[in-house]
Amino acid sequence: MKKLICMGSVLLGIMAFVSGCSNEIPELNENDQEAVVEYAADIVKKYDKRHAGRLKEIMREEPAAAEETAAEPEQAAPSPEASALQPDPDVEIIDPFGGNGVPAEVSLENFLQMDSVAFTYTGYETLQSYPPAGDGAYFSMNATPGTTLLVLKFTVNNQAGEDRELDMLGTGVRFRITVNGETKNALSTMLLNDLATYKGPLEAGGSTELVVVCEIQEEQAASVGEVSLIAKNEDATATISLN
Repeated sequence: MKKLICMGSVLLGIMAFVSGCSNEIPELNENDQEAVVEYAADIVKKYDKRHAGRLKEIMREEPAAAEETAAEPEQAAPSPEASALQPDPDVEIIDPFGGNGVPAEVSLENFLQMDSVAFTYTGYETLQSYPPAGDGAYFSMNATPGTTLLVLKFTVNNQAGEDRELDMLGTGVRFRITVNGETKNALSTMLLNDLATYKGPLEAGGSTELVVVCEIQEEQAASVGEVSLIAKNEDATATISLN
């Protein structure tokens, strides 16, 4: 039905075109009418084929889109940069913080990477003045009012079979002290036996005593419990438990 209406419209259009600007439809003989009808039929068939072809194109596209939607997405191959970030199973990974963000506990000699030297913690003292008066030291330090000096003592042993020079100043090590969960900076001193600045000879098999000093509140002096030493240099930080 739609084809007939369309064909009729085309016929009317052609007739109007043939008539030019006149409102009258010219009379056609039988041969002319057949020619016009045949031409109009070709136009309608052409349009009908294009319309049907467009529908076929849409129908072909829709299943393809559905298949793409249903298909599982493929995982992209890792880029060379991403592959380079993957851990090598043959390489041992050492966590300097023990996996919990806390500096790893090591010995002081291991932290300083010193061979044939052993640092042994021997205890602490709480004093108002160090060294105590009467020791004959040329330098003595006093606690500020309301505080007490906490002096941590270490024996350094030369385990090598020959004399050696112990240069703690050259290591660039700095110390902090944790007392009962509270961390304090070690005091900078002019003591000849300050663990952070000592530089001197150690005889083969010999030893010397070195100290680290900080200030604590006077009321803490009678209740010093958990104590640890935090050592830090340019490369790393480590905690040495002293309990």
